[in-house]
Amino acid sequence: VDFKTQDWSRSTKIIDGLTTDLNLAASNQMSFGLQLSPKDLSEGENLFQRSSYQLGMRVEDSYLSLRNTQIRDEAFTAGISIPLVASKSASQIHFGMEIGTRGTTDEQLIEENYLNIYVGVSLSPWYRNIWFRERKYD
Repeated sequence: VDFKTQDWSRSTKIIDGLTTDLNLAASNQMSFGLQLSPKDLSEGENLFQRSSYQLGMRVEDSYLSLRNTQIRDEAFTAGISIPLVASKSASQIHFGMEIGTRGTTDEQLIEENYLNIYVGVSLSPWYRNIWFRERKYD
């Protein structure tokens, strides 16, 4: 669980000596996530038991305030981390997805739906890998 807040409501900008109000609001963001790992990387009998599964949710009231309406962003996230089968290390490949909606149609504003897809790799050396050991002689 994570909560973040920032107060932008008193922000101003000085242009050519004139102070302008930016019509920004206080932003709040709440995030919640879970991770399930059925077995440890070294204990799992098959790939599904050694993988990790993630689920999450995020709700944010943005600092943008247009036509007296604060922009809201809501998203659900899911992911899976799969160990590299041929490696004896803790190296993994990660797949993630975020689906959400931002904005509103109130006050003739725009609402958008989005889908983000993530792919990543984490490389962790095995303790017996020769390249990782410090050499005693040059």
